Amino acid sequence: MRLVRHVNIALVNQLAIVSRDLGVNIWDAIEAAATKPFGYMPFWPGPGVGGHCIAIDPSYLSWRVGQRLGHRMSFVELAQEVNAQMPAYVASRIAEALNEQGKAVKGAKILGIGVAYKPNVNDARESPALAVLERLARSGAEVSYHDPYVPETTVGGRILTSVPLEPKTCRAVDCVVVLTAHPSVDYQSVLVSSQLVFDARGVGLDGSTSVNL
Repeated sequence: MRLVRHVNIALVNQLAIVSRDLGVNIWDAIEAAATKPFGYMPFWPGPGVGGHCIAIDPSYLSWRVGQRLGHRMSFVELAQEVNAQMPAYVASRIAEALNEQGKAVKGAKILGIGVAYKPNVNDARESPALAVLERLARSGAEVSYHDPYVPETTVGGRILTSVPLEPKTCRAVDCVVVLTAHPSVDYQSVLVSSQLVFDARGVGLDGSTSVNL
């Protein structure tokens, strides 16, 4: 099951990348496909995969097959490649969004919402959200984060603590990035209070200051 999820997530992540250039809204397309009453399970794009299962176990399986049989599982290898590039892709899209506002990543204040690898957990192991923030920090951004489940984490060699998600917090940064879609977050309030919101999880933001993956 982990292998199937790994491959399906990679497929939808690659579709998200190409759909933008094709002028297709990936979220609308998936929602439309999900209306089929049978034979379809929706998968959603995002900044990558994380945790101790999907991000690791399929790669171990491919390695083990290579050891025993002399060849690896090409689907697993390709899925790993696609999912591993998503943090870099998301970071580049955030840079584009800032650039369109006349701002550079270097020196920009960026608030990430969610650093756990999936909603409603306190597990940040192999989290793609952290990988995105790490890349932004290396590019010179001043990063902070809010996560109701992860009170403290390390980004760019610095120990950070979760900041309160208040209107004044959102107004004080150049960009808010939705990286993990915790249901407890009031995303509409975030949108109203922010200069720019980049939604990497498809939480349904729609406004002049929002940019979707």
